[in-house]
Amino acid sequence: MRSLPDSQTLLALWERGEREHPIDRALSILEAFTGEPRDALAWLALRRRDELLIASRVAAFGPLVEGVAVCGACACKLDTSLDLSARASASPADGEVDRGTVEVAGRTIAFRLPDSHDLASIAYCAEPRAAARTLIARCIEDSGARAVDAALDGSVTGDVSDDVSDAVADDVSDAVSDHDSNDVSDAVTDAVGDAIERLSDASSIELAMTCPDCGHALRFAVDIGEFLWDELSARAQHLIDDVDALASAYGWSEAAILALPDARRRRYLERIR
Repeated sequence: MRSLPDSQTLLALWERGEREHPIDRALSILEAFTGEPRDALAWLALRRRDELLIASRVAAFGPLVEGVAVCGACACKLDTSLDLSARASASPADGEVDRGTVEVAGRTIAFRLPDSHDLASIAYCAEPRAAARTLIARCIEDSGARAVDAALDGSVTGDVSDDVSDAVADDVSDAVSDHDSNDVSDAVTDAVGDAIERLSDASSIELAMTCPDCGHALRFAVDIGEFLWDELSARAQHLIDDVDALASAYGWSEAAILALPDARRRRYLERIR
């Protein structure tokens, strides 16, 4: 895992990321930190993707995450902090953990955890239940679910739909569904959905606290991809400010300023501010 990208790479990442959907943006971040091709990263289970994003965040900014949360009951602002050390040092989930089976109506259903392509297929689905069904249907790996559906309600169709996300760019924009969600019964959907949620919990980040003002119990989910993006974006904008200040003071080019080691650049900035 690389540390914070060099100045030129960071600015290029920032310019690209501003135009991207968050799904693509997470892949761009990982491409910069891991050096892996984004098409390979797009096929990683979201659980594994998030583990790499956590490791990237720790490599760039350290393990301590600090922020401000707002109580939904009284609007009180609360300082929050989270140490990612344990998560960053945990062994990566291997491929076996990214798949599983469930028993429904006496049959075994094999499934895999969703990846970025799957997420792209529902990125603009307005109905949460329909989005969940589509996502789960894509993750079912065998035809056993169809047999279960026949045993449960007698309705099986042979149709296969293509679920394409038109607005998601690059690798994940042409995600195609292998299953029509209407082919899968509620019993199968619920069982596979619960199993996917259990396996995915290991990479999820949640903060639980109690508001000191009103006693309201709070629980926040942290999107590590967007949190890291906000930090990288802020760092890139600081770089732009530094270039502006030094170019105005000394007449240097952007390339010359960005080529300076961080410590030396700070020394020059101290002399003009």
